[in-house]
Amino acid sequence: MAQNVSGNLTTPPMPNEALLVPKSLKRSYSCTQEVLGKGCFGSVVKGVDLLTKSPVAIKTQPSSLIAKAEAQMASIIQAPHAVPCRAAFENSPQKIPDHPKKSYLVMDLIAENTIVSSFLLPGKPRLKFDEIITILRQSLEFLDALSNKGIAVFDFKPQNMIFRRSCRSVTFIDFGGAREIVNMNEIPMVVSYNFCAPEYFLKGELTTAFDLWSLGLTMYTLLTERIFFSYDTKLPKEKRIDQILQLIAGQIGKPTVEYLSRCQDPQLYFTAAGDFKEPIPLTSTKHWKDVVYQAGKKNSWPLAYINQFIEILSQLIRYEGRTSPKELLKSPLFHREIAAHLEYDKRQKCKIYFNRSFGVSPAVQLTPIDLGTADLTIDLNQSVEPCLHIPRDPDGNYILILEKNGVLINHRVALQDGGILNIKPYQDHLDKLTNKARCDLSQLFSSIKENLDLEESSDL
Repeated sequence: MAQNVSGNLTTPPMPNEALLVPKSLKRSYSCTQEVLGKGCFGSVVKGVDLLTKSPVAIKTQPSSLIAKAEAQMASIIQAPHAVPCRAAFENSPQKIPDHPKKSYLVMDLIAENTIVSSFLLPGKPRLKFDEIITILRQSLEFLDALSNKGIAVFDFKPQNMIFRRSCRSVTFIDFGGAREIVNMNEIPMVVSYNFCAPEYFLKGELTTAFDLWSLGLTMYTLLTERIFFSYDTKLPKEKRIDQILQLIAGQIGKPTVEYLSRCQDPQLYFTAAGDFKEPIPLTSTKHWKDVVYQAGKKNSWPLAYINQFIEILSQLIRYEGRTSPKELLKSPLFHREIAAHLEYDKRQKCKIYFNRSFGVSPAVQLTPIDLGTADLTIDLNQSVEPCLHIPRDPDGNYILILEKNGVLINHRVALQDGGILNIKPYQDHLDKLTNKARCDLSQLFSSIKENLDLEESSDL
């Protein structure tokens, strides 16, 4: 049974480029009972935008400061690979006086499941080497854009990421923990201990570098299929944090006394000399670099790339001085692909196939079947991330095929890292051909019908 919801914004007025629906525009959405996911604060259900008739995901949760903060963050996080937010409002779904209000956050619907559900559970396909590298690159692009806005996610983890294998695209879907660094003390934080940076436990300075630690542990998990550390969830909070800090120290060493002096609560866990006040016996485990090295070898990663991957993680998994996303993106590890921005007409739906040319003659007219599995497939009938990540062609030349209603056109395009690919002219060309094919088919049917009518008349 569907339920319609509508309302005005609950957040303060935002800049013109914000994605939240302005107060002057009434907008309604239909919620279904199909649950897409559940979390600590609410659930996400499938819905329909009644104005555009397009499917959406609607996050519903009790109205609170955290819910309002998430709505505001979703409106200003306009970064590569962030799920677009369409609207945010609160109201009571039932016309009952004093009924508790609910918060609604309406987002584009991404059909695929999270990375955990799609690739890390038993029986699921595993991520390939080049896919893990492109996920790392896109994550760095996402965090670089957020850090430029002074925003940190604070809950960066695989459970909040979707990877669409066909188009090699990562989408980040949950900003319930995201905060502007300048407003950190106004709203309670939302974190996951398994991916939480040590400065949170020690009450050190919280900056956008927090997410870099979480990224390092996330990438460790994607390759090794294990979490960085396991702690006893039944312990009291301070004992639990003490155990986590000692588990971290077992992998990267203890923090320096100078670092601890800049934190608010080091005395709870450390002596003045920087030793743990109550050392606990830890199970002997392999160093994280050895675990990554063995996992890379098991997955047939080239040795050079294993070492480059370890080098990037070592610049993330540290107490302080984490290397910025912009600097890490210069790593030769990312030379296997290019990033390009796609410009397209959203009204003209079609499928797009990208393939490296590898010297294929321009005179040859090709179809997706001729090329086999595409390097990248994009379906404009679905939500599309305009920041593309395509395997690198040695000469920077690509075969681009557009398909609509059985009509295909192909073009050769030159594309370099950081370039812009405008396919609007190709879409116009395809649209004209599709309309012509439709007219030709209609004329053919009319001709056949006329002939049949004539034959029937002559028989009479």
